[in-house]
Amino acid sequence: MPDPWHPAGASDVRGEDLYAECLDAVRLDGVTSTDVDFTETTSQGAVFDGCTFHGCRFNSSVHVASSFVACDFRRTNFFDARLDGRKLYGSTFRECVLRPITVLGGQWRGVTLRGAHLTGLDLDRDRPA
Repeated sequence: MPDPWHPAGASDVRGEDLYAECLDAVRLDGVTSTDVDFTETTSQGAVFDGCTFHGCRFNSSVHVASSFVACDFRRTNFFDARLDGRKLYGSTFRECVLRPITVLGGQWRGVTLRGAHLTGLDLDRDRPA
C-alpha cells in the first residue's frame, strides 16, 4: 500500500496502526482515516486539511502548532491528548471522547462540538486570536 502520510500516498487509510509515529511537518489534504490508531503519535507543524477521522484513536497523542482545517472527527477518541498552540478551523467533532484533554492556546473557529461532554475541562487559555 502507498504511504498515506506523504502527498503521493493513498487518500483512504483503514485499520492502520500508527502507534507513536512522528507526523512532524506532514501535510495531508482530503485523506480519510477509518479505525486508525494514532495513539501516542506526535505532530509539530503538521497540516490536516479537509481530512476525515472516523473511529480513530488519538489517545495520549501530542499536537504542537499543528492545524486541523475543515476536518470531520466522528466516534474518535482523544483520551489524555494534548493540543498545544494548534489551529482548528471549521472542524466537526461528533460522538467523540474529549475527556480528559489538555488544550494550551491555539485557535478554534467555526468548530462544532455538538453533544460533546466538556464538564470539568479547562479551556480558559484557549482564546481567539
